[in-house]
Amino acid sequence: MEYLIRFAQTHETFRRPELEALASLQGIDLEILFYDRFSPYCIVKLQSEQDARSLVSRSILAKDIVELWGQGTTYEELHADVRRRTHHRWADYLKTSFRFTVESFGGRRTMEAKRDIIQSFSYVAFEGPIDLKNPDEDFWVMEEYLSPQELAAKSTNGTGPAPPNEPRAPLKIYLGRWVGNSSRDVINKYDLKKRGYISTTSMDAELTLITANMAHAAPGKFFYDPFVGTGSFCVAAAHFGAATFGSDIDGRSFRGKDRKPDEPIGLLANFQQYGIADRYMDAFTSDLTNSPLRPCQLLDGIVCDPPYGVREGLRVLGMRDGRAKPEVIIDGVPSHLRPDYIAPKKPYGFEAMLNDILAFACQTLVTHGRLAMWMPTSNDEDVDLLIPMHPNLQVISVSVQPFSNWSRRLIVYRRLPEGETSDISLARRKADAEGVNADELNAFRKKRDAITLLRIKRGGLSWRPRPTSLSRLHKGKMPSLTHEENFVGSKDPSQAQAATDQHGRALFQFDKAAERRLRWKMDLYILPTVSLLYLFCFIDRANIGNAKLAGFDKDLGLTGYGYNHVLSVFYISYIIFEIPGSLCCKWMGPGWFIPLSALLFGVSSVATAFVNTIHQASGVRFLLGVAEAGMMPGIAYYLSRWYRRSELAFRLSTYIVMAPLAGAFGGLLASGILKLDHFGSLHTWRMLFAVEGIITIGLAIISFCTLTDRPETARWLSQGEKDLAIARLKSERVATTVLLDKIDTKKLLRGIFSPVTLATSLIFLLDNITVGGLAFFAPTIVKTIYPDSSVIHQQLLTVPPYIVGAFFTLLLPFLSWQFDRRMPFFVAGPPLMMAGYIMFLTSTDAKVRYGATFLIASGAFAFGALCNAHVSNNVISDTARSAAIGTNVMIGHIGGLISTWSFLEFDAPNYPIGNGLNLATSSTCLILSGLLWVWMHRDNRKRERTDIDNALSGLSVSQIQDLDWRNPAFKWRP
Repeated sequence: MEYLIRFAQTHETFRRPELEALASLQGIDLEILFYDRFSPYCIVKLQSEQDARSLVSRSILAKDIVELWGQGTTYEELHADVRRRTHHRWADYLKTSFRFTVESFGGRRTMEAKRDIIQSFSYVAFEGPIDLKNPDEDFWVMEEYLSPQELAAKSTNGTGPAPPNEPRAPLKIYLGRWVGNSSRDVINKYDLKKRGYISTTSMDAELTLITANMAHAAPGKFFYDPFVGTGSFCVAAAHFGAATFGSDIDGRSFRGKDRKPDEPIGLLANFQQYGIADRYMDAFTSDLTNSPLRPCQLLDGIVCDPPYGVREGLRVLGMRDGRAKPEVIIDGVPSHLRPDYIAPKKPYGFEAMLNDILAFACQTLVTHGRLAMWMPTSNDEDVDLLIPMHPNLQVISVSVQPFSNWSRRLIVYRRLPEGETSDISLARRKADAEGVNADELNAFRKKRDAITLLRIKRGGLSWRPRPTSLSRLHKGKMPSLTHEENFVGSKDPSQAQAATDQHGRALFQFDKAAERRLRWKMDLYILPTVSLLYLFCFIDRANIGNAKLAGFDKDLGLTGYGYNHVLSVFYISYIIFEIPGSLCCKWMGPGWFIPLSALLFGVSSVATAFVNTIHQASGVRFLLGVAEAGMMPGIAYYLSRWYRRSELAFRLSTYIVMAPLAGAFGGLLASGILKLDHFGSLHTWRMLFAVEGIITIGLAIISFCTLTDRPETARWLSQGEKDLAIARLKSERVATTVLLDKIDTKKLLRGIFSPVTLATSLIFLLDNITVGGLAFFAPTIVKTIYPDSSVIHQQLLTVPPYIVGAFFTLLLPFLSWQFDRRMPFFVAGPPLMMAGYIMFLTSTDAKVRYGATFLIASGAFAFGALCNAHVSNNVISDTARSAAIGTNVMIGHIGGLISTWSFLEFDAPNYPIGNGLNLATSSTCLILSGLLWVWMHRDNRKRERTDIDNALSGLSVSQIQDLDWRNPAFKWRP
């Protein structure tokens, strides 16, 4: 009987070897009738439906298997083939409930077209009910279209693709009856993100499970990993029922460095987490040259990913001086018997290690036992692929995971019976090359004279890079992230391959020390400049409050609500130009846009020093709003080009903290400036605007030279650091192949109308009513509390609450970075604000009310960093992120506009209306934050239950990228 297997479109060179390994393991007679590495469909011939179900039931790369009812290149051919093959089978399903599903791989059909396709099978004349949820029989119509690369190649050859307004015809069409599912869903269970004990070298769950399948892990078998580390391969083998154990040269890798005495060792904790601790035997400190295992055939399988020597030179147990004796400590106990003993190590050759692995496998594997070993190789087209060989081991399969300049291969060997040898490996074997260090590793990948090597020409093992394949990055020797577009190398690192698989799981693993160095470097070069610019941005905006104390309103003749009108004009232009400013920042590049904005609002501040009427003041404030509109979202967007999602909130806080510090520093600066008799021809409040504006202009001019637009153009980063900076970001963004995409309407709307963006923006709006009120009216509030103090003393009394607010602006985002959560701190801030406004409303005591300003500042100012980080983290594309941040700041600053009318003169001196309004907004903040947190959690659970492969089936890479947060593989980051 013929069956059709549907594969996941990932790790294409592993799919057939895994299928053949499972058939061999289960003794199933498998004949592959059609297989194409770049097609998701494979046709096989099997003896029975039970064989089909068993074969696929533990596959990781297959999705499911269907009984093939027909195939053709057109629907006429398909219907004819269905009648020919299955007319005698129709009666078997006459009364059963059924369902038809249409899948278009590489193409798309409308719902109406799908209904027409299903209706075309009415000749089958099933009489049972249609059941769309739990049918007895599930029939699949599967269409396969040309891939975008094949379409491009077709166009290049002169035949040309179909015109844009003409629907494409499928390349192949199949009809099948569903038989059984695979075990692919188990990948989510063993996802490294959910695993308790991992390290930077832990291999991802999908590849370890595939490796275990190809090594024939099964109940009653005995599996060993000589480089066990955190036990990824042992966990995978144990999942399939094998008893496992392992060893490592450094016992701390499997014990855990900071383990308490009463806690299980780190590796064992993983087995306990998955309920398979009974399949874990033990782990011990050893290497292949100093193994306590007897050299007899006792292992059914060996699975390993040997260290490559990229991060540091390879080591083996032993002392450089072989005559040295163990050191004896004072109490007479040999040091090697102490529980904290760490064995000495000496240099080890990479080639010698591979040779030792093969020799060890030959000694310890049972007949037909399997060795599954990973090995790095070069991607140089002019170099043969070199596979280590041993006369008593037969190579079963070689699968490649291609990266940019190198790849790694899973090589599977079978132990031959005694007396039988592999003909291909009887060539001359040379002596091991001792002392090969990390610097010589690349040479090893290309040279061919160390040990007997199997040469596989490119024509014999063809492959092409897939956009979902990426490397594990190491410190020091880091592969370049250049990307191959239509099989032509690109020199632009930003055009690299995607860094996640289709399910959104990161394919990169990073060296933490290298990340720390990069992060510190970015902090040093980026944060001081943007923080200073934002400090004076906020000073130039809020210094009007200090100017009022110095007579601004009286000199301009502002009566009634004139002062409030001047304040409101700023927010009108600020709000109108928020999103255009954000998009302009993306279009120009932050390295030019941010300094230009600073220059313009510096000029606007200086111009304010020369106004004489309310109309002039309003006009200058309007221009100030235009200049500052893109500043806050622009800096937030700029930092999102550099930092991970978990790191972003704290980095945003380092410049947003300048808002409360502007209140503190602005008060100090204002009191200092007001002590001057004059500044040129300017006096009193006019000096404030002129001096602070000139400082801003100077900083803007300097920042034109110091701000770097993006990692690729940073002169202060090495190429390896640039690659790492890019890869870190892409590893968190599902299906992203290009970090800096072009402005696109679909993605723009995705960013604006994301439910998280809109809800967060509303929270930010409510918070900004408090922030704006505190910024503009804190001096006025202090004046009502201490009316008899001098103007300078009143200015100084506004400083301490802002200092406390600045501390919390850094503290809450810092904690969000450490815990990689933002919603808990959304909920933590509003109660502080509520307590402050309750104190304002219920007490007239000056000290109590002054103390309330500290609580309000503590809870309010951190939202600037948290909200912008939150909306940035919960979209994928660069365009959507720019739009989301702009929307958040635009809607948020409507709260600033409202705040200009929250503390009115008739409400003085206790301002019950303003304080009551802010109590209501902070309470609503708390409620909305809690509801958003719950919704994100529930929607994530819903997404986890989604069949991602089916949901994305038939979509091109660009179509998947256009989904942005609607991609079912995307998870909200609360």
